Amino acid sequence: MIDQHLERYLGPIARGWAFAGEPSGVRICLFENRPHPGAATYATLGLSRHVLAMPRERQVRQELLLAVGDPFASDDLASPLVYVAGRVVREHRALLRGDVVSVGNPVSTTSTCKHLYSSSPVVFPRGLAGCDGTQPTTVFVWLVPILDDEAALVRQHGWSHFERLLELVDPDLLDLERRSITTATTARSPST
Repeated sequence: MIDQHLERYLGPIARGWAFAGEPSGVRICLFENRPHPGAATYATLGLSRHVLAMPRERQVRQELLLAVGDPFASDDLASPLVYVAGRVVREHRALLRGDVVSVGNPVSTTSTCKHLYSSSPVVFPRGLAGCDGTQPTTVFVWLVPILDDEAALVRQHGWSHFERLLELVDPDLLDLERRSITTATTARSPST
């Protein structure tokens, strides 16, 4: 069911990876030219078999998405998704909007992003965000690679402040070599 939901909004699965060990049963799928031409999206498949806790005793199922521009697409990008999925399964706690997960190393060899920011999948078709065919509902979380100073900004000022800055700067979040939004907002400060 989840694979059909993904393919409905992202097209056919181009490739997939299975991993031995934890989290058991979670695979990574690649979708080409999504969320737009010249981009690649990696998605977990199987994480939603786990029911995850949310605040106020609510529950949810989740799958994770990671999108990059084609120049940054590589098999290495499956590893951060597996890492985050493993953490979610071990903690049995859903990722919430604004959560920052530190993955320890850069997400790819061409990037200095060592953190993944949990967000709504706003760059994807609207219907992808949730699959009501499961109980509880499966929601799709967009993991955005961010830099050290951006992760510190989220932790210090909160996710709503960070997302306001994203709207102001409008960086290409699929560019793993982009400069920090803190640098861009500092550069803009004198004119605002």
